[in-house]
Amino acid sequence: MVAKPGPSYATQREEARDGMLRLLETLPNMPPPVVAEFIRTQDWPNATDIADMIAPVSGEGEPGDQEKMAQMMEQAKQQVMQEQEVQQGQLELEKEQIKLQIEQQKLLQSQVETQATEAGAKEQVAGMLQELGLAT
Repeated sequence: MVAKPGPSYATQREEARDGMLRLLETLPNMPPPVVAEFIRTQDWPNATDIADMIAPVSGEGEPGDQEKMAQMMEQAKQQVMQEQEVQQGQLELEKEQIKLQIEQQKLLQSQVETQATEAGAKEQVAGMLQELGLAT
């Protein structure tokens, strides 16, 4: 048996749910066949079954329907890509913020160490002056 690292089953379900909610928010005016085709392309549990329930596959329709559907699918893809770009930008921003926080922590640690070193040096000098009888 080989274990594959990756998100847990619960995480996968949460991701699928979040994806479905985003779909409902971003594609409310899309015709069912377009939504169904989009759902088929998702990595969700039972995506094909869900898509089949929304718009059963049929070859019937107006001659321009396929072109219209292709255009709508392209628009849907562009919306998804834009959302992914925004999310990627947010992740990059968070990554940079974490780097800044780490640098700030390092700087504070360095300052504390410097202060401790200075205090130790002052104590040594005071002790030496006291030994020499020059302490005030």
